Formats: sequence, C-alpha cells, structure tokens
Amino acid sequence: MKYDRGGSGTVVLHGRGRDLVEIEKAVSFNKDTCVWTITGDVPDVRSSAERKAVLTAMQEIGGEASVRAIAAGAELKQANVRRMLARLAEKGNVQRCGRGKYKLADCEDAGCQ
Repeated sequence: MKYDRGGSGTVVLHGRGRDLVEIEKAVSFNKDTCVWTITGDVPDVRSSAERKAVLTAMQEIGGEASVRAIAAGAELKQANVRRMLARLAEKGNVQRCGRGKYKLADCEDAGCQ
C-alpha cells in the first residue's frame, strides 16, 4: 500500500494486490494520537472540500457573483466551479440570478429565479 496527496490537500491511500480488492480511500493523520483514520471515499471528500471552498467564497463576496469571481475566491478552476454551482443550484443551496450569476440560497431579490 502507498499514499499520495490528491487534490484539495486530501491524502489518498491506494491499495492493490493479488488478495486485495483495489481500494482508494481518503485518510487523515492525527498528530496527537499518531493514528491514521479513513475519512471516506476520495471523490466524496474532494467534492466536499471544493463545495466548502465555493460556499465560503460566495459568503465572502456577499451577493450576486459571476462564476469567474467565485472561482477566483475559491482558488479553483472555472469549469469545476461551474459544475459545482449547477449541482448546488439543483440541491437548492444556491440560486441562479440572471445569466452566469449566482447567489446563496437566501437570495430574496426579485431578480432571482
């Protein structure tokens, strides 16, 4: 087994072998107890980190913002942010306000859909 750093600072444990089903898990290390802990499946953990970065950037902006502005605030690629915003809009976490503009779900402006 080996581990490497994946996207968003996630440490990924890869396991592969003749008697082992291939695995890929996100793990974290607790310095106080010197114990590694599995935090979940890699796509879920990475997605959660990206989602948190996008929502934090939107809170800092404080209002309606473009994908470009949100991506810059979250320090992520625009294409990834665009997909994340579409998923967040489907779940109701953000609202689309006009063409290419998004706002957190508490948007009460008449212009928001």
